[in-house]
Amino acid sequence: MWMERFLARLSDRIVTVSEGQRRELAGYGIAPLEKIAVVPLGFELEDLLACESYRGELRRELGLSDENRLIGIVARLVPIKNHRLFLQVAKLVAEAVPQARFLVVGDGELRGELKAYARDQGLDGRVLFTGWRRDLGRLYADLDVVALTSINEGTPVSVIEAMAAGVPVVATAVGGVPDVIVDGETGYLVKAGDVKGMAEAIIELLRKPKRAREMGQEGREAVYPKFAAQTLIANVERLYAELLRQKSVDFHNPKFNPSRRRDMTITTKIPEDVEARFRRKVEQLYGAGGTAKALERAIELWLRETKDEIVARERKLNNDALKRLQPELEKQQGKYVVIAHGKLQGVGDSIESLQSLAPDAYHRLVFKVGEPLPRRRRLGWRVRRKQRNPSAGIAKTSSL
Repeated sequence: MWMERFLARLSDRIVTVSEGQRRELAGYGIAPLEKIAVVPLGFELEDLLACESYRGELRRELGLSDENRLIGIVARLVPIKNHRLFLQVAKLVAEAVPQARFLVVGDGELRGELKAYARDQGLDGRVLFTGWRRDLGRLYADLDVVALTSINEGTPVSVIEAMAAGVPVVATAVGGVPDVIVDGETGYLVKAGDVKGMAEAIIELLRKPKRAREMGQEGREAVYPKFAAQTLIANVERLYAELLRQKSVDFHNPKFNPSRRRDMTITTKIPEDVEARFRRKVEQLYGAGGTAKALERAIELWLRETKDEIVARERKLNNDALKRLQPELEKQQGKYVVIAHGKLQGVGDSIESLQSLAPDAYHRLVFKVGEPLPRRRRLGWRVRRKQRNPSAGIAKTSSL
C-alpha cells in the first residue's frame, strides 16, 4: 500500500463513498481520519418515490396474482453477490409462506448454474429469472421484500433504490451496507451466510404487512434526499469550497528558502465570490446532463481557469507597481521587499519577517533588492535585464 500512502500525502483530501470505507482506509494507514471525506453516491431516485402508480403491472406481465408475495434480489449474477444463499433462503421461505415467489433480477456468468441450483432446491415455478430490467419503477412497485446476499459490497445500489421505493430490505451486514441500513429500523441486517436469519427476517415482513410498510417508509426517509443526485452535487460543491477556503488562508510556503529561490514567492487567494460562481457553474454543467467523469473534468478545468484569471489580474497590478517603484526600491539595496495589491507592502532584512504581510493577496512579489530576477518561463514571466551588475541596483526589466 506504499503507493496509496504516497499519493495520499500529495492529496488535499481523500474521498470515500461511505463511513465504513473511511474507517477502513484510516485503519490501513493510508491517511488520517481528518484527511478523509465521505461523499455518498447520488442517484436519480425521484421516479422511485412515486412508483406506487405502477403497482400490479409487473404481476400481470409475469402471470402472478395479488395473493402472491414477491421477494426479489437485484444484482449481477456473479460469485460475490452469493445468489446461492438467496436460493437457500427462498426454499425456507417457500415452506413457511407457500404463496411466495422469488425474482432474480439481473444477468451474468452464473445464470445457467443458478437456474440448475434452483431446480435442485425444488424451486421450479417459484423462482423467476427476469434478466436485466430498465423499468425499475415497475419492478420495485410490486416487490414485497428486497434481499441482498452479497459476500462484500461497496455502496449497495439496489438497496438504496428499494428503500427509495418504500420496499423493506433484508441484507447481509457487509461492506458499506451497514452505512445505509439501521438494523431493525430502516431494514434488517444479518450476518453473511446466515440462511436461517435471513429467512426469518423475510418471513416476519411477509406476515406483518403493517411492520413492512413502516419499515419501508423509514427506509425511504433514510435514503432520500441523502443519496439523491442533487445532494451529491451539493456535497462535492461543499468539499471544493472548503478546500478553496483553506487554500486562501495560507497558500504560500512558510518554509521559503531564499538561498534556493531568491527571486520571489507567489501566494494565491480565491476571491470571495468564488463560491457563488462555482455554484452557478456546477448547476450549469449538471443541467447539461453530462456524465460524472465529464462533470468532474469540467469543474477541474474551470477552477484552473479561475485561478489563472485571478493570478494574472494581480500579477499585472504588481508588475506595474514594480516598474513604478523602481526609483524608490533602488534606495533599499540588500533589503527584502513585498509588493501586493499593486503597492509596496513592506521592507525587511529577511523573508521570514515579511511572510505575514498581505495574507489576503491573490498574488505577491517577494524579492531581494539588488539581485537580478531570473528567467521563469514556466510561470509565464518574461524578464530581460538591461544591467547585469547587481550592485547597480534592482534589475531593470523591459517586460515582467
